[in-house]
Amino acid sequence: MYRYIILFPLSADADRNVRSIMDMISEHTFTPPPYTKLPPHITFHKPIRGIRESTICAITEKMAREMKCTDVVLGRIAHFSKHYIVLPVHTTLPLAHFWTGVSIQFSQLPEYEKDTYEENNSLHITLAKKTTKIFDTVWPHVKDIELDLTCTLSMLEIWRKPIQGVGWEKFKQYELQK
Repeated sequence: MYRYIILFPLSADADRNVRSIMDMISEHTFTPPPYTKLPPHITFHKPIRGIRESTICAITEKMAREMKCTDVVLGRIAHFSKHYIVLPVHTTLPLAHFWTGVSIQFSQLPEYEKDTYEENNSLHITLAKKTTKIFDTVWPHVKDIELDLTCTLSMLEIWRKPIQGVGWEKFKQYELQK
């Protein structure tokens, strides 16, 4: 059994810039940057459990075939409650179409485990996790970090991790239409 995550990897320039910001934030949180587990990426859901691998791949592949490459703007640092420090992604029509299409199709499956925060989620890059206890100390140091960067999304990936195991692995990759 695996958990799955669908993600959009960042272009090389955006990846470098986001890693740099993760490192700056990590200096204040004293926690490893998220890229030590997964490369910097855009995602829109928590890891998926309970859905057959073949179903995840079929839905993702169908929606990926319909999606064109798109440029997204990464903006100012924000946070979800005090638990996550994130970089919001300004969505585009192709990205919104993929996001809502996949979300609707998964949510219609009887085995889909809906996430508590799913309806309030937004596209983002996680810069730091589990910051609740230190948030009030860290936030003043990182809240004004700005990143004015456009990133071309040209690839979509599915990563998986054994439910009882450690370490994510890239499982599938789809190139988006030019």
